[in-house]
Amino acid sequence: MDEALALVAAAEAAAAQAAAVDVVPAGGRPGQELSGGRSFVWRHGLVRPAANVKQSADFAKAGQTMAAQPTLAAQGTNAGSFASGSGGRSSTRIRILTAAELETLVPGLNLPAHVANVSAPTPTASPGSTSVEAAPVPAPAPAAATDAAGGNRRARRAAAAAAAATVDPASNAGLLIEAGLVLDVGLYLRGLWLACQAEAEARSDGSTAQLRLQRVASLEHLRPSHAAPALSANDNRSDSSCSGGVRGYDVVVVAAGAAAATIDEVAALGLPLQLCQGLTLVMAPPGGGVRDAAGSGTTGPGADDSGCGAGYPATAPSLLGQPYLAAQSRHRLVVGATKAYGWSAEQALAACGRSEYAEARGGGDVPVAGGLEAQQAVEALRAAACGVWRPLSDWQVDRVREGVRALPPRTQHGSLPLLGRVAPGRPWWLVAGLGSRGLVYHGWLGRLVAEAALGEVLAGSATVGGVGSSTAGGAAGDGESVGQGLQDSGRRRGEAGFPEELTAWRRVAPGAAVFEAP
Repeated sequence: MDEALALVAAAEAAAAQAAAVDVVPAGGRPGQELSGGRSFVWRHGLVRPAANVKQSADFAKAGQTMAAQPTLAAQGTNAGSFASGSGGRSSTRIRILTAAELETLVPGLNLPAHVANVSAPTPTASPGSTSVEAAPVPAPAPAAATDAAGGNRRARRAAAAAAAATVDPASNAGLLIEAGLVLDVGLYLRGLWLACQAEAEARSDGSTAQLRLQRVASLEHLRPSHAAPALSANDNRSDSSCSGGVRGYDVVVVAAGAAAATIDEVAALGLPLQLCQGLTLVMAPPGGGVRDAAGSGTTGPGADDSGCGAGYPATAPSLLGQPYLAAQSRHRLVVGATKAYGWSAEQALAACGRSEYAEARGGGDVPVAGGLEAQQAVEALRAAACGVWRPLSDWQVDRVREGVRALPPRTQHGSLPLLGRVAPGRPWWLVAGLGSRGLVYHGWLGRLVAEAALGEVLAGSATVGGVGSSTAGGAAGDGESVGQGLQDSGRRRGEAGFPEELTAWRRVAPGAAVFEAP
């Protein structure tokens, strides 16, 4: 998570710099979209109301774990987990909320039924405090108490049921992630690209960052010349027109989400993924004036919040859950999401082309696939969201967005992303199956695959300086030491150096993959 937050900060800084100097970088459109100082990050935290008694018990247990972390740190114990996105302890803080705190924090929120039906005790701490008492949660039965895996599973379920029975739901009504934030993902990615360009330019060693927009059908054909001009947004040449250059790419990383299998070599892997189309609603209060997420005209996200109509509470956190409500200013809520399974990689690619962020797409409303069934799903989603936050019943749907996720299989380690090499002996790498946790994982996974890929490039080069100084970078004078570090890492790691949990997908047959319940 810390690495993801660092990338968000870098994107913000690059966008602010571009806006301050009114720079339109190569390619034109990204800089124009982010000029004018429009925000794409909202930092008011995230809160997850407990959906049921079991979740209240889970929150109580999480609160106890967080309270114990200072002791663990003093003992030199790593209380974090690799799932934090940084391979260890994360600085992200959580806080358990009482029912009274939850209602104060988000005025208009409907308390979950299991909380509302319980008489809440008088809170011992005022809203905004850093400690909340929680009933002790019984520890799970030790593994030695049972003989077989099935017995262990039954023991864990019994322990969970016992824990839920001893927890006061009103004292554990919600979980607040204080550092949580909401992003306009399309504008964030453009800001991140500006940061890449700025990083390359700052090296003063001839490094460049170029964006080529093209359909890639096969990695074998992806061999553009370093001297070839960058493609414009309207250039529809096929990937084969870029072949025949002086040399090919040193490394190719496939990070194409649900459309990854539209590439021949990735399709041949038979990835154990489940593709899920989702629709989200962009909502605004009557007369509130939803801003155009694509940034056209004078209505970009995060612009003036002084529009008429009752807005979302100014300092309230966004709401996690099913459905979720993501606040992008007081007069813009993104509500999600519906779920439709059974989509193909080609359908996912087509959905990308329908996005309001698509560079080649013209203006006008964004078409959404699904017909009557999709309309019914949208109405059900809106009704569910109005049941979470009461004032939403007066808001209007401004537009419906569409996206397709690639959900990873469930292994003994949980449902985790797929990381690895596309083909033996080839410098082709894959990042896939991030599901609904792309923003959490992307910084960490990017670092892992970059270290592995660049380490191999450096290990195969005759000298460290020739490649290390331009790809590993670093401060003036330390390019050799940085390059050597990556070279040693590459010899030691490769795919074998990835956490085992992220390569467990190779042992899952596509036809036998088990996914989280819809």
